[in-house]
Amino acid sequence: MARKLPKLRISRREKRLIGVAILAVFLFFSYDYMADFLYYRPQRIREQIFHERNKLERSELKILAQSKLKGRLATTRREMDRIKRRLLPGDKPPIAAARLQGIIEEIARRTNVNITSQKIDKPIEHPSVLEVPVEVVFRCNVGELKNFLYRIESHQKLLNIPKWSIRVPNHRNPKEIQVNMTIAGFIKKGEA
Repeated sequence: MARKLPKLRISRREKRLIGVAILAVFLFFSYDYMADFLYYRPQRIREQIFHERNKLERSELKILAQSKLKGRLATTRREMDRIKRRLLPGDKPPIAAARLQGIIEEIARRTNVNITSQKIDKPIEHPSVLEVPVEVVFRCNVGELKNFLYRIESHQKLLNIPKWSIRVPNHRNPKEIQVNMTIAGFIKKGEA
């Protein structure tokens, strides 16, 4: 014969106590979920938005910098083209020196300077160009020398005067001077 279990009688007060205990356990275990849902999750979302906004701003800055760099590159290329146009024509130092001699003779003719001798010196290497010097000796007065120097400095080709000296042959009549001058032009080093 099966034994019957006694029926449990729970009072109303005990029922409330059990209900409060179950509610306390439920609240205790749901606290992590509720705290995560109400506090930590919005905080993580804000941090993620902050990081994504920073990434976006960095990307925008890179895009702006890239357009600025493209502008600077274009400016640099134009400047390099302008400088290349100022280099002497010719792919070898002797050819460039001959063209430089022609330029010097043209300037001398325009300024009434009498060139007595010209000598092509050995080219000097620089990082990206070769300097092609021509040594020139001439006689003139101070005004003609001033005009000659002005034309050398303002010539469309890039010309340089690395060294020069002036001598007065007649100290009693110092109107005429003798000038020993090295005038240099430049060619691309890769072409030499």
